[in-house]
Amino acid sequence: MWLFASATKPFLTWMVAVLFSIMNSKQRKAFEAVFTKPIPKNLLWSDLESLFKGFGYMVIEGDGSKVSFEKNAFSISFHRPHPRKEAKPYQIDAARAFFEETGDKP
Repeated sequence: MWLFASATKPFLTWMVAVLFSIMNSKQRKAFEAVFTKPIPKNLLWSDLESLFKGFGYMVIEGDGSKVSFEKNAFSISFHRPHPRKEAKPYQIDAARAFFEETGDKP
């Protein structure tokens, strides 16, 4: 198990670098904002959603404001913030933890 984990880490780092290079500037800024501490309060939900799309996640619309992002065996669900357009700090924190878990991190 340890051998597999150590062998895949460089590959995952390389994959994130490749994905980062093909993201648009809006997605790159959102990515940097997600990993900024303290958590930004002005990150637009649409930018966070665009970031998930940039990493290749499929967007699945649920009932009401629920939205899920899925890729391979990983998925995460949120409720879109309303009436405001900014992502809530706990959503940004959850996205950061999710990206770290899936290996989509700097």
